[in-house]
Amino acid sequence: MRWRKKREPIDDPADESEVHPTAAVLSELQATVAAAKQAGDVAALTGAIDEFERVLRPMAADDFYRGIGLHILGEALGFRYRLAGDPDDLRSAVKRGGQAAATTAPDDPQRFIMLAVLASHCRQLFKVTGRRADIDAAIKWGSESLDLAPADDQFKAEKFHNLAVAHQLRFELTGAVKDQDTMAALYEKSLTAAGNERVDHPAVLSTMRNAAMDKFVRTGQPELLDRAIEWGERALEDDDPAVVSSQSFLLAYIYNERYDLANSLADAEATIRHAEVALAGTHPDAEDRASVLFLVAEGYRRRSDQVGSRADVETGIERLEQAVAAARTDDPQRARFLSNLCVDYTWLFELTGDPEALATAIDRGEQAAAATRVSDPDHLQILGHLSTAYSAKYGLSADPDDLEAAIAMNQRLVASPAVRSQARAAALANLATLYFDRHARFGAAADLDAGITAGAEALELLPATGPDRSAGLSNLAVGRRRRYDLFGAVADLDAAIELGEQAAQALPADHPHRPSRLTNLAVAYAERFQRVRNSADLDTAIEHSEQAVAAGRPLKHDELGMAFGNLSGYYLERFDIGGQVSDLEAGVERAEQAVAAVGADHPRWAGYCSALARALLDRYRYAGDAADLDDSIDLLEAALAATPVERPARGGLVANLAITYREMAKRWPLPDGALGELIEAVSQPSSDSPVDEAARYTNVGMLAMETGAMPAAAAMFRAAVELLPRCAPRGLDWSDQVHQLSGSRGLMGRAVATHLAIGDVAGAVELAELGRGILVSDELDARADLTELARSAPELAEDFTRIRERLDQQGPAESDTTQVTAWLLQRRELADQWDRLIGQIRELPGFADFLARPQIGDLQQAAAAGAIVLVNSGEAGRDAVLLRPGSVEHVPLDRLRPADVEAQLGRLLGVERQGDELVGVAPTGATHDLLGWLWETVTEPVLTALGHAGPPADGDVLPRVWWVPIGTLGLLPLHAAGLPGGTSALDCVVSSYTPTVRTLIQARQKQPSGRRTRLSVAMRRTPGLHDLPGTVAEVNHLRRRYPGSAGLSDAGATIGSVLDALPRADWAHFACHAASHPTEPSRSGLYLHDAVLSVPAISRLRLRTGELAYLSACSTGQGSIVHADEVLHLASAFQLAGYRHVVATQWVVDDAIAARASRRFYDLLGDSASADPAAVILNEVTRELRDQYPGQPHLWAPFVHSGP
Repeated sequence: MRWRKKREPIDDPADESEVHPTAAVLSELQATVAAAKQAGDVAALTGAIDEFERVLRPMAADDFYRGIGLHILGEALGFRYRLAGDPDDLRSAVKRGGQAAATTAPDDPQRFIMLAVLASHCRQLFKVTGRRADIDAAIKWGSESLDLAPADDQFKAEKFHNLAVAHQLRFELTGAVKDQDTMAALYEKSLTAAGNERVDHPAVLSTMRNAAMDKFVRTGQPELLDRAIEWGERALEDDDPAVVSSQSFLLAYIYNERYDLANSLADAEATIRHAEVALAGTHPDAEDRASVLFLVAEGYRRRSDQVGSRADVETGIERLEQAVAAARTDDPQRARFLSNLCVDYTWLFELTGDPEALATAIDRGEQAAAATRVSDPDHLQILGHLSTAYSAKYGLSADPDDLEAAIAMNQRLVASPAVRSQARAAALANLATLYFDRHARFGAAADLDAGITAGAEALELLPATGPDRSAGLSNLAVGRRRRYDLFGAVADLDAAIELGEQAAQALPADHPHRPSRLTNLAVAYAERFQRVRNSADLDTAIEHSEQAVAAGRPLKHDELGMAFGNLSGYYLERFDIGGQVSDLEAGVERAEQAVAAVGADHPRWAGYCSALARALLDRYRYAGDAADLDDSIDLLEAALAATPVERPARGGLVANLAITYREMAKRWPLPDGALGELIEAVSQPSSDSPVDEAARYTNVGMLAMETGAMPAAAAMFRAAVELLPRCAPRGLDWSDQVHQLSGSRGLMGRAVATHLAIGDVAGAVELAELGRGILVSDELDARADLTELARSAPELAEDFTRIRERLDQQGPAESDTTQVTAWLLQRRELADQWDRLIGQIRELPGFADFLARPQIGDLQQAAAAGAIVLVNSGEAGRDAVLLRPGSVEHVPLDRLRPADVEAQLGRLLGVERQGDELVGVAPTGATHDLLGWLWETVTEPVLTALGHAGPPADGDVLPRVWWVPIGTLGLLPLHAAGLPGGTSALDCVVSSYTPTVRTLIQARQKQPSGRRTRLSVAMRRTPGLHDLPGTVAEVNHLRRRYPGSAGLSDAGATIGSVLDALPRADWAHFACHAASHPTEPSRSGLYLHDAVLSVPAISRLRLRTGELAYLSACSTGQGSIVHADEVLHLASAFQLAGYRHVVATQWVVDDAIAARASRRFYDLLGDSASADPAAVILNEVTRELRDQYPGQPHLWAPFVHSGP
């Protein structure tokens, strides 16, 4: 090629006259250089270089041809460097090329070629010197060359490629991310630019792949993995088997990384596909063969995570064992291979239940731990894997040492600052499960709390989606549900359902882990059904469980049995409420499948036998086939015999066997020694919740009672009653406490009856005082007089007051589950502080009985002003106990029948029991039939024993009687019992009611204040309810009678205004609507303008000088049918608030009659400084109303008094 001065190449040498002489010389020298290059003749090339130097030396600096010559000389020096390897030639090539660039005009059309050559020489020089200036120059000249190159440059792809190489070299030198990004962009252009066929596509794609992976490691951007995979797949076009093998290995690695982010089955399968290709191309003796085998195993493990394939697990194990064998003993990777074998063998155990697989898992984990130093970061991860194996071993062996070993390993992981967040999340999740297991074994509530805390911390570190997130959510849901089982806080149950739903939704419908999520979620729905009795929850539990078992074998080998066993129970529950025989048969079938799912040596086999035994018992009760009863007993006896004493499931087996024996005893005698064996078994230490433990004692007590073993029955029932305060711990919300006690319905009646049957009258009274009114007793404790304590230990008195005030604080809105949970945890901690404080106080001299339940002597003294009468009715006995200062007398009530009590109560209140459900029917209200029946069966025998069976002589004062009815007898008008036109209790005694004797004692200890501050609250109009016109006249009369009384009415009577006014009112009168909830007494309350003033809100008040609360509203003294022994209603709430006397009503009252009764009551009370005459006056008012409405006892009989 020749140049004219116009810098245009001359391709046709015909017109020699136009050629510059220097150009001719340079052209000849260029030809010589070209020939020497082609021949590889260093000597000839050296001669040409020397001649170039000679020719160029005299040329002027601005001579056009000097630049051309310098460029050709630079090229020649660069080529000689490639032939001879002398770095000085490369330095000279860069120098001459730089001089050529400086001499050549910027718009020279050939400049881009000069600069491309110069950039190449600078890049080569950098590889020799490593100097930053050399690679900077390469990038500078290469970039300018690209900018100047024409659009049709056929070597543009090569220029993109070379500049990309330069940026790559500078990135490797400096780590500047910008160079790496520029490199990748240039490489990508090189693949499509003109002349790209001269670019090594697989090599470029491999470099781009590696750059994307490097950037992913640095930034974590998921899209970089997608690009790396795309480029890696294209790089596999190379036909060289060795190259394909290495490229496949790297591509498998990238797919494996993407699986960790997206949990895609396709990525797991791609990992396997490429890793197997890499393995096939790896020589058996290759040093990296172990790493390739490890990656193959990773792919199979991940696919097994997705599809639950045993074959994949076994193939992965085979490859890992080969990797261990191929690795050098000093290879640090070998410990990782062993650790992963620990994981895979554990997983194989969970799929198959093979104990040999679990033993091998622990062996491989122990080898891995031994092969690493404690300071080695891998050691911590190895411990995590090994802890999972020990946890599984604990499930198989129930050896606490295995459990503690697993806990210790995970605690160490969590505590280590060297653990990465992913490993820490896994350790926290494992630790949560282990704490839950330890709670199940030993019953410590602190383990539940610790597990929930660990599970919540794990969630914060887990990915936002995927199986790990799902597992963490499900784990936490199980913990919240178990805490609900222990304490009964509905906030925990609601949270368990919410978390369980999220756990299930986090997985696709075909994911192998989803059945276990659905199984756990179903349990929570079933428990909510038990709580609120909404059949939709039970249907949901069945639906989820059926989906779980329909998916085939769930994740773990024993989960199918668990799902079948639970499902059996759900079907049987639905059979109980709906009576569909198909549900009964489904319950039996599913229980049979549960038993068949595991062997007799499996830890859960006994539980599945218990499920089948229950199903067969239900079928026996329905169809009467004695074979079902025999099979049920055989199953339970075998299960109990196979269950060690220390297993938590043993308690449930004892309870279920007691229930089944009760059915047997109706037809045949019990086996010799059966009752004694059950009593011994039930008395063993247990980690069961107090609720479950109480139920166990109750069931064995029922068996003893029904078989005539009254001493044993009394002992069992006493043990159950003594557990009741622990069933409803102080830290719970009232509604949760009441629910916790719901399973004890009828227990008090049986306990009292059996103690009376064995002649322990005093024990019966003390037991009734202990087991009734648990919540009332707690509130009474909080109102204890601290005068003496403040003198002896003022700091403890201050602590008592501080804790009491914090326990009295109202909780957050139920809709805010997070705040509710935090509040409940705080209350539980306060309750624990309370218990510890009471223990400290009782250690003080003279305070050993501080807040202790009163003994029989104390209870007798409470009867100094009149007899206290306990009345009991149940299948074990119908009795009354008369407490007087000098005696405790048992009075049998032979004509009282439990069925009659329920029938009369149902007619009075308009409720009817259908199975376990209460349904509304038309109420009859109080009738003469009811009052006459009460007189004949209860009141007349009691008053006869007291010597008060008839009216006193003229002028004599009516004696006082305090009624303490047990169970639903407390909802009946004992005070008004009598024969129509004949003798009535109203004419014989003045009756009062008291929730417990202790309540009466405390009310008597509180002296009248003598103040007459009054508050009246009247609701003539209540939003959403019918008007009460009688309330206006009622409160107007009260205000005229007592001028200066404060008054709130209609829109002015809000929750806030009433609660603000009550502490200043010693006397309070309410004339409004009220509601008594039949099953949830904490929802009972007074209707005010803006909301319902509830029982808990009233009970939280602390009124030092409260004297009388007159509740002129419907059913204010009516307790819960379901929770009758808790004696929770509006009247008892006002007593707890601090009012010594309360007037209330037992059922719905007529507005006008209520107004007339209150006016007459206040007229008779007059200006008395105290309300102590209240009971006598109410008796007189009631008798006057009876005289006016003799044939309508529903109008005159509802009014009742509570207090001293």
